[in-house]
Amino acid sequence: MVWIHGGGYGTGQGNNEFWELMGTNASKFILVLIQYRLGAFGFLSSGDMVFHGGTPNAGLYDIHFSLKWVQDHIKEFGGDKRRVTVSGESSGAGAVMLLTIANGGGDGNSLFNNAIVASPYLPTQWDFDGSEPTQAYHRLATEVGCADERGRRLLNQSTFECLVSVDSFTLQNASAHVSSGRDVPYGHWAFLPVTDGAILQERPSVQLAAKQVNGLRLLSGTLAKTFKNNANEGPGFVPQDIETASDFDRYTKGLFPLMSTGDLEQLDKAYLIPPTVPGPLYSTLGSSGPTALNQSEYAIGQQQRANNLYAETTIARKERYPPNKPGSISSPCRLRNTGLT
Repeated sequence: MVWIHGGGYGTGQGNNEFWELMGTNASKFILVLIQYRLGAFGFLSSGDMVFHGGTPNAGLYDIHFSLKWVQDHIKEFGGDKRRVTVSGESSGAGAVMLLTIANGGGDGNSLFNNAIVASPYLPTQWDFDGSEPTQAYHRLATEVGCADERGRRLLNQSTFECLVSVDSFTLQNASAHVSSGRDVPYGHWAFLPVTDGAILQERPSVQLAAKQVNGLRLLSGTLAKTFKNNANEGPGFVPQDIETASDFDRYTKGLFPLMSTGDLEQLDKAYLIPPTVPGPLYSTLGSSGPTALNQSEYAIGQQQRANNLYAETTIARKERYPPNKPGSISSPCRLRNTGLT
């Protein structure tokens, strides 16, 4: 099993402890922990960068190369390259899902057969020269002195050539600073995977509809017992100032920019909640059942509605269950086999 760590594509490292899991399984599998470039080092992108020879999605190429390494060398550790499972949590899980559509599905089963993802982080996938990645690119350049506040180059060289000349420590600090900026969506990071026409040739929705996928099986869910804070997914990624139905509608339009008006109306109906009386009606009040969809230990009303929406459209679950259901924080994960073939 190849494990890809999480961290929003900007933090984290491959040092997870799996001794208990391996012991439970009598050490019948080999675990491979990998590292990959993060932040601006792994996911910087813009038209200027590509024009001057830069490579978007460098972090994904690192992961892809790791799987090739496993194919070439796992036999030396007693492994079978024909039985590879790739797995991850949060953005690591998101990376696994991107691997299932890598290279237009042209990898087939050559790198892995199975994929297991826990609480996948799946932010909007922009084109490599889209407005969001380009804005992050110019902000990074401004931070390190390669461009002015308007993104215009300052030296007698391209912005990308200037960035390449900056020392890694300065770039690392600038990358973190850009991701913490006010113009980065709440709960997200500035440098993320993009549609580059190469390793990510199309949007996931397009490739999945065309059945252009890699691997044989995908198991997806949320590991609430192991990752204790993941059972209620929404609050960490949803702006916590959603108070009215208008706020909710504005949020959904931003979350799903390509949805039609009709689809948004259906979404609104699917997550309709009864009017909420203002007050501290959190799950600690002891009320569940009728109010389970519009209150939890984190929020009530329209805010909880938005939290539910993000969690349930981002994290694959077998069925909806109230976030304040007794034992939900520590209950076993709910998984499903989506049967991607």
